[in-house]
Amino acid sequence: MKNEFLYSRCDVLQFPSLKQELPEQCQRHTFSISAVLHNGALECNCDVTGSLSLECNPSGGQCECKPNVVGRRCDQCAPGTYGFGPSGCRPCDCHEFGARDNFCDDRTGQCTCIQNVGGRACDQCLFGFWGFPQCRQCQCNGNADVCDPLTGACINCRNFTSGSFCERCEDGYYGDPRIGARIPCRPCMCPGGPGSPAQHADTCSFDPRSQQVFCNCRTGYTGKGKCSG
Repeated sequence: MKNEFLYSRCDVLQFPSLKQELPEQCQRHTFSISAVLHNGALECNCDVTGSLSLECNPSGGQCECKPNVVGRRCDQCAPGTYGFGPSGCRPCDCHEFGARDNFCDDRTGQCTCIQNVGGRACDQCLFGFWGFPQCRQCQCNGNADVCDPLTGACINCRNFTSGSFCERCEDGYYGDPRIGARIPCRPCMCPGGPGSPAQHADTCSFDPRSQQVFCNCRTGYTGKGKCSG
């Protein structure tokens, strides 16, 4: 009996998580040791959530599981799936480039992401990064927190800055907000300042050597420093 059991590889057929029906020659030699020890058959005790019925295979007690559900009682998700429930378990579907493998948390479905990648399935860059799947940090000179996930252009520049990398001052302001310079953007006072009815220039420039601001006066106004009428 033992030789036939081993020759038919009946022991190896028991290993996979997703069980298949045993060949007839294996079924003849498979029975529950617990049944012998307890002098009788055992209850199937199939999980009501994960099994298709409350009946089990007489040889070994394997219950009939819902999709992607495993275990003798059908009480857990198969590897690579998650969300044990009335419909079975759902595939992890981890992104082939953004995830380290196709396994996920059996409750939340969270995949294991590579560096700078996020999302349940590891299919997007983390906050402050762009260029999935080779996500790199947004370069916004410290004047914005996020950028376009495809182009890397900074979004919602602060401190009166503008440009794809928040690298220059808005019109009506002067300075050099780049990380290497760190000259804050200040209003062009020509002479009233941005938004003032007394402002007579839309832009101005700053000379770092002389530390002077020069207004680009509108037509009809003169004086690089004040734009008087």
